[in-house]
Amino acid sequence: MTTPDMVGVSGRDRLAQLLSNIFHPFLVSVATLALVIYLDGTTLLDAIKWTAVGFGIVILPLTLYLIFNVRRGHYSDWSISIREQRHTIYLITAVCFIILVTGFIWADAPPIALACLYAALPTTVLAGAVNRLVTKVSLHSVAMAGCAAALFWVAPPLGLFMAAAALAVGWARVQLKRHTIPQILLAKLRLKPTSLVANTSGIRQLSHNNVSWFYGGTSHDNC
Repeated sequence: MTTPDMVGVSGRDRLAQLLSNIFHPFLVSVATLALVIYLDGTTLLDAIKWTAVGFGIVILPLTLYLIFNVRRGHYSDWSISIREQRHTIYLITAVCFIILVTGFIWADAPPIALACLYAALPTTVLAGAVNRLVTKVSLHSVAMAGCAAALFWVAPPLGLFMAAAALAVGWARVQLKRHTIPQILLAKLRLKPTSLVANTSGIRQLSHNNVSWFYGGTSHDNC
């Protein structure tokens, strides 16, 4: 989100802010979920439907919560730059994901959508723990890494594009002094849990048994 203090800053900072806005975690995650569901073989209308449900259960509540806290002064800015202020939003995100996973299982959502959620939930919990105990984690980089892995599974060229964009966004967050390079690299660990669930045998097992991703078979050991 563009802020008044962007007036008079360098061109590099303007580019960094533009990249951060375009690839905001809320925007990129919604777009990626719709694309992944559609490219995996679901109709466009159904892909939009499932994505709308995800938006309503996860993104909308988080957006309203963020707006409320920024306007009340509980958060320093729209990026929640102060590490200690991020604890609650990780907890709320995890709860929203649990509700969404439960709803998707009950409604027999596409297996690829469930696979993405099974990766996102433990990643959110892990990121929250790291944020509380170690250091601030780049939510932009977490989202970009996960979206790149998910897209690579259904459309490798798009996945490669998103991976390149993830590098650019990582640079942007460092350029804006929102994160350090180690914090950006730490967020890239998002790729492993996403890749862990994004394989055919695991997805089929999940869709038939409706169990958590780590029960998806033994073929994941090489991930």
